[in-house]
Amino acid sequence: MGKDRNEYLDVVKGIAIILMIFAHCIVSGNGDFFSKKELFWDDILFKIIYSFHMPLFALVSGYLYYFTLEKYSLKNILIKKIKSFLHPIVIFGIYRYLLMRKSLLFKDMTLSKIYDFIFFLFDGYWFLWSILFITIIVLFVNKFFNDNIKVYIVFFLLTLIVPTRVLSLRIFLYPFFVVGYFFCKHNKIIDRVKRNIICILGISSIVFICLLFLYNKNMYIYVSGMTIINPILNISSLEQIYIDLFRIIIGFVGSIFTLSIIYEIHYLTKDKRIWKHFSYIGKNSLKFYCFQEILIVFFLKPYTTDFQKNYINNFIETIIIILICIFLDKILSKFKKLEKIHFG
Repeated sequence: MGKDRNEYLDVVKGIAIILMIFAHCIVSGNGDFFSKKELFWDDILFKIIYSFHMPLFALVSGYLYYFTLEKYSLKNILIKKIKSFLHPIVIFGIYRYLLMRKSLLFKDMTLSKIYDFIFFLFDGYWFLWSILFITIIVLFVNKFFNDNIKVYIVFFLLTLIVPTRVLSLRIFLYPFFVVGYFFCKHNKIIDRVKRNIICILGISSIVFICLLFLYNKNMYIYVSGMTIINPILNISSLEQIYIDLFRIIIGFVGSIFTLSIIYEIHYLTKDKRIWKHFSYIGKNSLKFYCFQEILIVFFLKPYTTDFQKNYINNFIETIIIILICIFLDKILSKFKKLEKIHFG
């Protein structure tokens, strides 16, 4: 299964990145009115994508992380992960800071500005911070507690009492990552899943559609956070628990549906060449993730201020962003030192 599995997972990541870019274009490519009024929260396609796309990334990341833990020592993993994540976080964080401030980074740099810059780095590229924190937690539990389920549960419960929305964003993917990790560890389940893929696809599609009818603005992690102690929305702890559990359930169901349908189509497709483009994007998903935020926020958004909501425009915008990302990746691949500076 090794080679096929790797290609399949690259395809999954590639499709997930494309969906993410499309959703970001919905937010920033439909004009100022649509964006400033935050009408995207109720947009049906945005809602569908945001209900599962980052949990899907976390599931795949957790699955692949198992092989890393099996192959490398604790020290090597720490160095490898911190290096591979902090490089793009800092470099692209600096780009974002310069573009937002439109001034030289160290010009008149006071202590308050330094603090502002550090917080700015922590606040950006939340998915990379999230995976970095979670990989360290799983590494800790694996090496010191032998993957004790009770310890993982304790960490999950701790995620429900984080005090701020910023911290919530960094750890809400924890259950998805851990489940992906254990799914790979107990890989005998995989054959059973493959034998029942049609049934899983059918059930997950029905449940996913039903859950989408219940999905509203408060379900977004950006809006409600996770903490059950003094919830951000000023609701009861019980209501916050409902939101947190609903978000986890729809994240899993949406991910299972997407994994199942991609697997089935990938399996039935005779000409595999069609998947090489998705696989390429998936292999370079980290680069595309970093590139697209700069491109959409600082270049697409200013030029679409007068646009009206239009999915065709968003589709075209997505294609343009992807093509530019491919171009940037090709440039970096020709200059290895430049690539190493950006991505470690």
